[in-house]
Amino acid sequence: MNTPTILRSSFVLLCVAALSHVLLTAHSSGVAQIQNQDRTGAPGSNNPCSQCHSGGNFSASTTLQVIDPNTMLSISEYVPGETYIYRVTVGHNNATKFGFQSTAVFGNSQNAGTFQSPGVNVQLEDVGSRHIVEHSTGSLINVFESEWVAPEAGNGEVGFYASGLAANGNGSSSGDQYAGAELFLSEAILAVAGCTYETASNYDPAATTDDGSCQFAVPAGCTDPTACNFNPLAQTDDGSCEVFPGDPCDDQDPTTLDDVIDQDCNCVG
Repeated sequence: MNTPTILRSSFVLLCVAALSHVLLTAHSSGVAQIQNQDRTGAPGSNNPCSQCHSGGNFSASTTLQVIDPNTMLSISEYVPGETYIYRVTVGHNNATKFGFQSTAVFGNSQNAGTFQSPGVNVQLEDVGSRHIVEHSTGSLINVFESEWVAPEAGNGEVGFYASGLAANGNGSSSGDQYAGAELFLSEAILAVAGCTYETASNYDPAATTDDGSCQFAVPAGCTDPTACNFNPLAQTDDGSCEVFPGDPCDDQDPTTLDDVIDQDCNCVG
């Protein structure tokens, strides 16, 4: 092989290597997709994006919001099973491109809820078993959205972690600025309607709000006020009325005759 051919081959290899470096360091398609790395800042994640992207001065910040689609207001606690808008905003001063990577986990680092319906320039990925939502390409827009479906009841607090990136758009990792963010949502304690009175026959220990359904046992007994065994607390007559003044009786005294129940319900002869 002659010298010009060797030089040309070396030049091609150098160009390929340089291009590969740019593609791997810029991560314009999302670091989970390109590197299969979790750089969200969540517990157990890899080094954050600041390991590569640095040198920029854009006053970068990252803001996380979970929004109720009915009110379009940010929430501070989630209702299990409900679907919300998850929004990541990369604040900046004169940056030209933006990216992010985020996840949601419980305190035990397991996935919390499900991301779905990614918006513009957003994609869903998995790094190992961890669910990731991230930018799909370097974005000219600094706001990223997807849907987040809250987990089932009884799981407790959810932590959202994100790495935001404000970039200068030069195709490399130099001159960019990283900003991380965290957001924690508690699980809403839903009101459970039912009977809250412990003395009721249908008492519900799980109820948090009384709905007026309590049923109490109705005292039964003799409801005839002329009977000696009249029960003033009885609301239902149980047929037990059987002793009345004037009824014959036996006072157990052999010397008396014609014993009867008097007005005080005593047997006298």
